[in-house]
Amino acid sequence: MHRPGQWIAPSVLMVLLAGTVAAEPVAATIDARAGRSQPGPFDDDFPTVQDGARGVFFIGRAVESGKAGSWLAANYEPPG
Repeated sequence: MHRPGQWIAPSVLMVLLAGTVAAEPVAATIDARAGRSQPGPFDDDFPTVQDGARGVFFIGRAVESGKAGSWLAANYEPPG
């Protein structure tokens, strides 16, 4: 949901980040893990969900830091 003065909607950010991963390595890794093929040397070299969460957290903290006018800690601790 867009709020007045918000820099970018979180849903838009997620779509933009999702578009940065090519589908071929992901599909090749799924096939290899299912035993249908051998993975190539770089087939599992793509961001994980945790990588995405870390990036979204960092961007959120950068926006908060800008609004506060000072540096804020951006140490990400995954939930759980």
